[in-house]
Amino acid sequence: MKYTISRQFSFGKEKFEIVSGSKIVYTVKVTPSKECIGQFNVKLSNPTSKYIDDEFCIIEPDPNTPRKYLIYIVNNELNEKTLFGQLQYDFCGYNNCLYTIVIGRKLYKVRSSDLKDRRLAIIDTLEQNNPLKSDQYPTFQPPETLFQVIDSFSKLNKTYHVTVHDKEKHLGYLSIVILLDLHECKRD
Repeated sequence: MKYTISRQFSFGKEKFEIVSGSKIVYTVKVTPSKECIGQFNVKLSNPTSKYIDDEFCIIEPDPNTPRKYLIYIVNNELNEKTLFGQLQYDFCGYNNCLYTIVIGRKLYKVRSSDLKDRRLAIIDTLEQNNPLKSDQYPTFQPPETLFQVIDSFSKLNKTYHVTVHDKEKHLGYLSIVILLDLHECKRD
């Protein structure tokens, strides 16, 4: 699915719209965290979710670890809150951050300097087909692109074009883009 994430003008709070085609599919509301200074609470929701049971995504700072977020997918219908992933950031050198993203059992790392100079793509690594069978010859799946952000991150850029290839977990990947944008704009 192709999405366009746009930062909206607002006093006091950050707001984003996520558009697919020409339709607004999600709105994003961001508030500064009261418990964790310098971090945010984020909610991605469908603007029609008042009328339709749907999933939404919430992002909360981890109270046990500084500079770390927990990303949850919430199913309204089942009243379930499932951990999608984590994003942690550490300062490394002058005007540069290292973002560590954990999705399931996969670990991804990206630096601020990479976000300014090139596209962001998270690609699933090669895996053995069936690691439980020791007598099987290892066969590998080709790497799979999970999502791509076409535009570089900067304070001047208010729109991001995103392609998410994982239809089941698209909210989680969109939330990662929102977090990266928030922190990169704050850092600039």
